[in-house]
Amino acid sequence: MTSERVKGRVTARDGGRVRVLLPLKNDCSSCGRCGLSSDGGKLEVWARGGEKTEPGDEVEVIIPRRDRLEASLKLFGVPLVGLFAGVAAGTLLGPGLGAGGETAAALGAGIGLLAGFLLVGYRERRRTAGNESDIRVAEPN
Repeated sequence: MTSERVKGRVTARDGGRVRVLLPLKNDCSSCGRCGLSSDGGKLEVWARGGEKTEPGDEVEVIIPRRDRLEASLKLFGVPLVGLFAGVAAGTLLGPGLGAGGETAAALGAGIGLLAGFLLVGYRERRRTAGNESDIRVAEPN
């Protein structure tokens, strides 16, 4: 599997993982895998490993390229499927509920899109809390 190595600084520790502050790259803004820091020019990620590091230490993290693709599919694909499913449901169910076809389709689209974003957010919170990330601290040479 191909991966990318990025240098960053440890900001926190939680059991077997560390939070690392990384420089922001151009393609990072649409990924959604990491939490943007308050500084705006950096990203913070939770990475497995780094047992011998302390906050303030510089480390190198390994980010699998698969994570980028997966994040893009989640960020755009799931809400898009929700949008189309909402349009279909609104079109089919609208006349039975007394709503016009276009109104029901638009309402269904909005509900489906919102449901898609909520589902992605819920899944990401569970993934982050469960330490499911493949991002890890590189072993020193």
